[in-house]
Amino acid sequence: MNKLKNLDGLFAGRHFDREVIILCVRWYLRYNSACAISSR
Repeated sequence: MNKLKNLDGLFAGRHFDREVIILCVRWYLRYNSACAISSR
């Protein structure tokens, strides 16, 4: 629970909700690595 409170500070004042930012980062990491693997 303490980790979640610390994470809330990272997202304070952001334009998008925390869940949207995390989802976009997950997609970026997943598909960026998938593209790198397929291009080899």
